[in-house]
Amino acid sequence: MLILLKYILPSICALCMMGSLYVLRSGQDLNDAVLMSEKAYRTTFERESFYESRGQTEELPHNWLYRYVDRIVVATLPERRDHVEHMLDFLNIDAILFDVYTDQDLANVTLSTTEQAYVTKLSSNSNGIRKLALVKTKRDIYKHALNVSADRLLFFEDDINLELLSPTSLRQQIEHLWSALPPRWNVFNLGRCLAYCDYQKPLGHGLVQDLANLCAQSIIFDRVALTQLVDAFDNHLLPMGDDLLLAHLTSRGALVSVASEEPLFLQDRSHIGSTLHSEGTKDAVNAPMVCANSVHIKGFKQRYGLTVERFHMADPTNLNETVPDLSTILVAQE
Repeated sequence: MLILLKYILPSICALCMMGSLYVLRSGQDLNDAVLMSEKAYRTTFERESFYESRGQTEELPHNWLYRYVDRIVVATLPERRDHVEHMLDFLNIDAILFDVYTDQDLANVTLSTTEQAYVTKLSSNSNGIRKLALVKTKRDIYKHALNVSADRLLFFEDDINLELLSPTSLRQQIEHLWSALPPRWNVFNLGRCLAYCDYQKPLGHGLVQDLANLCAQSIIFDRVALTQLVDAFDNHLLPMGDDLLLAHLTSRGALVSVASEEPLFLQDRSHIGSTLHSEGTKDAVNAPMVCANSVHIKGFKQRYGLTVERFHMADPTNLNETVPDLSTILVAQE
């Protein structure tokens, strides 16, 4: 008996310490959680560092979000690192911080022909080099998640508004929403904005299926979504932001995008601002609205080819639905 305890107790203790690192594979029941991969949880690559939460929120168990995902990454500018660390302490989760690419970083590298065309076409009406930096940031984050065999990645941007969050309510809302997810989904957005609300499909329990939305500051991707996005960035890069590339995939039936109808996380642009908009402008200091208006939708159609006539919402209950090829979706607009 003593010999058995010698070998069993260390394993039990290890599981106790890792108790919050259980992942829900079924998407339905907290009791279905299985121990997640340590490799996916904390393996870091170039431009990444691992941050261990100092646990300032008693209402949230340590690493509670790892019940739903097995990798959490925050895209972090150096000047926002303090805010990000405060966010992770508040949420009581460990996470990987990715040092985002900037326009200064890209000024020192040779861009591919495709990347140079991307910058040239965008720079006439928006900041092409900064948008390319964001594309490269997200591409590397998604590739790293695939490289460590992560099943689900929770991605945060570094401008989350913490003042509006209630720890207890947040935990309860995510648990409730998770239990109501449909059988098939690839993207679960916890902070949607500029969504095509007139086209959304109610799923009940506070969930909707989005045709398209243009915020990714707090979002979960499965491996199918990660794989398609990396493919889009590497082989089908069109002159538009990464959020619009994702919108093309969800609005044409390549990915099933589910969202909390009311965002759980919002951007704090009044204090932090936006790096993609000119300083002092309305878009730089105001968080975007939840639903896109007619002006937004018209602009997205004219400039980026998000055309109602081509929309197709995938079936979240059909696990065998044929998925369109990216080359038929991401076609350069004339």
